Amino acid sequence: MFFRFLVSIILLLVIFNTKIDALEIKVLATVDQESISNYDLKLEKKILEILNKRKIFKKDENIILQRMINEKIKYIETKVKKIQINNENLEKRLTIVKNQNFQNQKLTKNEKNYLKEKIATEMKWNRLILINYKNKISINVNEVNELIKKNQIKENQKEKFILMEKNKKLNILSKTHFNEVKNKYYIKIYQ
Repeated sequence: MFFRFLVSIILLLVIFNTKIDALEIKVLATVDQESISNYDLKLEKKILEILNKRKIFKKDENIILQRMINEKIKYIETKVKKIQINNENLEKRLTIVKNQNFQNQKLTKNEKNYLKEKIATEMKWNRLILINYKNKISINVNEVNELIKKNQIKENQKEKFILMEKNKKLNILSKTHFNEVKNKYYIKIYQ
């Protein structure tokens, strides 16, 4: 009888300790005063698995953490610059992303909030780039017309093509700006 009681207590302690370890939050990296935890990484992996329709493995975690650090820099930079976005546009974008990628997936409240914050950060970053570089995004109409003729693009696709060309320039400016900004932040990765 005493032996069963002892085994039960030991079993409960083992189960309890296992659950405690599973819930422990650890800081994986910091960008200035902002932290990225193992829980954030877990949320990021879940979102990426759904978006990419494939399993994310342990070996991919360092690459994902680097991307999360970059996103954290964008978050901080837009916060410092007080960049605002229209909440209605954010909700529309979130709905589009959910409908395109998460139709058959059940997301927890934390996962939904995490996804919303990711989308908000990217929208704010794009707005920051547009504000800073709006004069450099102009497109040479003659070049566009030449490309349209060369690629045999129909007239009704012209606006879409111009938007694609502007987005290409915007991406280049975004990467350039990000590389300039990244150097001013203190990044620490914990092992």
